[in-house]
Amino acid sequence: PVWSTDGSRIYFTSTRVREPYYQLERSELYAVAADGGDITKVAAIEGGIGRISPSPDGKWIAFGGSITTPARSYDQPDFFVVSTTPGSTPRNLTASYDYDVLSGPGGDQRAPRGSSPSQPLWTKDGRAVIINSAERGSANLVSIDIDSGRVTPITTGHHDVQAWTNNVILISTPTIIGDLSRITHGRPPGRPPDGHKTLSVALTLTRPHAPTSPSSRHQHAAPRA
Repeated sequence: PVWSTDGSRIYFTSTRVREPYYQLERSELYAVAADGGDITKVAAIEGGIGRISPSPDGKWIAFGGSITTPARSYDQPDFFVVSTTPGSTPRNLTASYDYDVLSGPGGDQRAPRGSSPSQPLWTKDGRAVIINSAERGSANLVSIDIDSGRVTPITTGHHDVQAWTNNVILISTPTIIGDLSRITHGRPPGRPPDGHKTLSVALTLTRPHAPTSPSSRHQHAAPRA
């Protein structure tokens, strides 16, 4: 659940069906007054909803979701925006963007492992939202324009952007796990002064090599008798 910008309401997702584990994943977005009362359905998609983030002016809600109908072996996550007016239709801003948004490379080398994921971060003018996106084995921050859906890279590099705030991100690489960096738009992130210096100088790590195998054109010599 998240608070509305003015603190008057709480937004949350819920699956309002009996025994949902027998059905395709689906959840809906609701709102309730901060002092209690009836809940109001704000929006729904043909799938699950998560990572809710109201806009600075309180008129819009951005969220991540995956369309699960029809049933497929894999449902690519997308990024949506919807008006806070109940019954509004969400717009899929990344329908033509062929990468996994609000996602990253798989693996267990993630720190802190027990934390909640970062929420979509609205720009101060409310015209775009900053999220992470997985592409070719890396995850970087991108900015998504709310009107056009245009995706603009904010950071670049071979790493996993795991968490972010207005100007600091948590990234991991094969040799630096869970390090703080400054956001530098359009360039590889820079490390803050003395960031994790004590720990980093005590570790000697090497970047792993890409796996290779002998070419099929090369024949192994037969073992000697």
